[in-house]
Amino acid sequence: MRLYKYRSNFKRDLKTLSKGQIYAPTYDNLNDPFEGIFNDSEDKSIIEIFKPFSNEAEKSYNSV
Repeated sequence: MRLYKYRSNFKRDLKTLSKGQIYAPTYDNLNDPFEGIFNDSEDKSIIEIFKPFSNEAEKSYNSV
């Protein structure tokens, strides 16, 4: 899996890049008020919709 992170030319970003590290701010320091907020009710409904197909998908996967 590849992950991409936007980097600017801040001293902090150059330092983490040169050391092979990542910078991860605390929740309180995130700059987008909606980061870290999610609603899983839609995910739950999608899981319920596809639940009847799970056995068929598993059989297909195992036959490959």
